[in-house]
Amino acid sequence: MSDTNLDACGCCAQQPCACPAGSSALNRPGLPAIRYRLGTYSSFRRELVDGLPGKVVTVDGRELRPLAPLTARNDDDPAIAMIDAFSIVCDVLTFYQERIANEGYLRTATERRSVLELAREIGYELAPGVSASTYLAFTVEDAPSAPKQALVPVGTKVQSVPGPGEQPQVFETMTALTVRADWNALPAQQTHLQAIEISGDQLVVDEVAVDELYLAGTGLNLKETDAILVVQGGNTLALTIVKLTEDAAANRTRVDVGPRLPLPIVPAPELPSAEVTQTPVAQTLDNVQTYILDQCWNEEDLQAFLTVQNWDAATMLTQVETLLAAQVPDAKVYTFRQRVGFFGANAPEYTTLERDGVVPRAFSKGDWDDPAISIWKDGTHPIPPPPSDVIY
Repeated sequence: MSDTNLDACGCCAQQPCACPAGSSALNRPGLPAIRYRLGTYSSFRRELVDGLPGKVVTVDGRELRPLAPLTARNDDDPAIAMIDAFSIVCDVLTFYQERIANEGYLRTATERRSVLELAREIGYELAPGVSASTYLAFTVEDAPSAPKQALVPVGTKVQSVPGPGEQPQVFETMTALTVRADWNALPAQQTHLQAIEISGDQLVVDEVAVDELYLAGTGLNLKETDAILVVQGGNTLALTIVKLTEDAAANRTRVDVGPRLPLPIVPAPELPSAEVTQTPVAQTLDNVQTYILDQCWNEEDLQAFLTVQNWDAATMLTQVETLLAAQVPDAKVYTFRQRVGFFGANAPEYTTLERDGVVPRAFSKGDWDDPAISIWKDGTHPIPPPPSDVIY
């Protein structure tokens, strides 16, 4: 059987299919391995033996079947032995052909070199493997007779304490280190202040959007679904608490927050319009704050002010950057612990006041539930989501 008789699916083009038993016409998506063999040793041998009587040879225009009289089927017959050997060759070739085909796809590849070469097809180069690393803190013996300092040489081995079912890991120091007993009281820093900024509807820390806050202390009388207000500079962001996690060891509380609450945004007050003053003003930080940052300038007036006051523009820019860096406000978090109900929230349903189908005269002037104002209902009735401008 030659490859020229194969269609795009890997199956022979004859109908009905004449492929050897065990070959596959289609590989469905998502398989961990694909089938790409035309056959195996047994299928090749069976097909060759079964085809002996029908082998046609054309001689002088006549079709002859010279192998039809060959009826021997024993393994020790020379013709059968040759067929057997050729079937083994076909089995080996198709086996490796299938292995090579599997290495051509990322899902089915088993060799690292195959994955590396596939990644290179899109311009990606695998990074070399690196060993694990960690930080170490050394404590020096501080007894009166002990030396006050020591040298930790390069390659000093340190072994981790394994947990249940784990293996110990051995680390080696990469550089020489001089340790001192006086530094024993300097513990490694495990936390740092969370410098929060507000960017649109997101909290940002180190230019990365986050959905959690870390507040100092525990037992803050917070609970899930409470609303909090984050204030940073002139920006505000109202959020809902979706999860609270207290860390008593670190004396802090993690607050996971949800999407921004749709509260009205109060615009920041506008700066007063600046005017070019003729009175001499010294170029100090305080005056830059008062005359530049605390006022609203246009370009022409600002250039006129600098010329009249004989201020250096480059120096002023440096002073402005210094003032802005010093004025970056820390974020503050406010919690809403008090809750109030709407007027009439505890009023009963109007229909419950009927006695024998008649509403008492004192309540007969109008049905306060018509039209229905569902947020006014008491706690025994389902309350739909509140209006967008209400923290409920």
